[in-house]
Amino acid sequence: MGLAVFHSHYINGGFTLPFYKQLLGKPIMLQDLETTDPELHKSLVWILENDISSVLDHTFCVEHSAFGKFLQHELKPNGQNLPVTEDNKKEYVKLYVTWRFMRGIEAQFLALQKGFSQLIPQHLLKPFDHKELELIIGGLGKIDLADWKSNTRLKHCAVDSNVVCWFWEAVESFTEERRGRLLQFVTGSTRVPLQGFKALQGGSHAHPTSILTKNSYN
Repeated sequence: MGLAVFHSHYINGGFTLPFYKQLLGKPIMLQDLETTDPELHKSLVWILENDISSVLDHTFCVEHSAFGKFLQHELKPNGQNLPVTEDNKKEYVKLYVTWRFMRGIEAQFLALQKGFSQLIPQHLLKPFDHKELELIIGGLGKIDLADWKSNTRLKHCAVDSNVVCWFWEAVESFTEERRGRLLQFVTGSTRVPLQGFKALQGGSHAHPTSILTKNSYN
């Protein structure tokens, strides 16, 4: 991932926005849970917004399923014996949210973060938020066909050549996924830089969108 950013290539990692937030070393908040686990988010919001005295019988220990087994995890030392009260419920929610995103992957994530930071130092990422980091790593997922056309170099043909018109007619009929596969075949990436096709790096030093060449039609 670090090499991809360093060489201005884009990858479709399929990570959640909170993942990029963690990669930046920024704290995870309750609202980050809304898109990844809406039911849990709703439950924790209810705890914060209501008086839980004599209503909930929770402790600082949560149960979860792993490989078909139910396990218990203490959110803090001796959490199994520490009841959640009206006074400490904010701490409970904060610890729960942090655990939810790091559940079972803390060692792996820290290793990933360390490796990424060796190539892309943290101080270079400070100006960015997690949404911007997602675009830096993954580029734009939606392909702008007009931008693609305007930044395509034609060889041995003209804009109004039949074969060129047929090519773009075919691409226009493609689904977004199929356009991405075509782009990957041509450039090695399914993603488009933030600056658009003019900044797209190909797999070699050739123009990244020189796709309409005489050899392409044979």
